[in-house]
Amino acid sequence: MKENHGIKANEDIIIKQYLDENIKNKDGENRKEVTKRMLDGFYDIVNKNKGKEIAIFTHAAAMKFLLMCWCRLESIKEDKHITLSFNNKIIVDKIFDAPETFKITLDENNQIKNIEYIEFSDLK
Repeated sequence: MKENHGIKANEDIIIKQYLDENIKNKDGENRKEVTKRMLDGFYDIVNKNKGKEIAIFTHAAAMKFLLMCWCRLESIKEDKHITLSFNNKIIVDKIFDAPETFKITLDENNQIKNIEYIEFSDLK
């Protein structure tokens, strides 16, 4: 049985995609397809830039789907307020408002060691 993460079953398709990776947007991709594309691209970039610090820019929904590869979806609400945790620590608890910034740290085997949210205003 799927968890409902604080939303009703009749929510819009964008919300439903967080709970069911196979729901497809009209004329678009489902979460599973987006996640595969993002994960393939992420590791392609990482492998070509081993040992370097890199920046990747993407659409907010695609970033959330990528984060969900490693993070637990704690909740998604009607207003798209999302809560994600990594290693039992909440890393994001908000409505995404572009731009959003995350630092993803990998080990020498490209395994995710840490994910942290960085306030964009802190980068200035």
